[in-house]
Amino acid sequence: MRKELVYLTRVVIFLVIASLIGIILKQTGVIPGGNYNFIMVSMLVVAYILLMIVLFLRRKLIK
Repeated sequence: MRKELVYLTRVVIFLVIASLIGIILKQTGVIPGGNYNFIMVSMLVVAYILLMIVLFLRRKLIK
């Protein structure tokens, strides 16, 4: 069970970092026009949902 938590935590960290890098590149103008906001927001939403799953499973494991 711990391996799955570590894996999910790494996925959450990757999604957050990828979306933040995308937001920074969009703001600086490196990425040309286009609607990337939906993709970045959806990555953050998925990361949040996975974070809630990780916290729930961790809480269950500790008890």
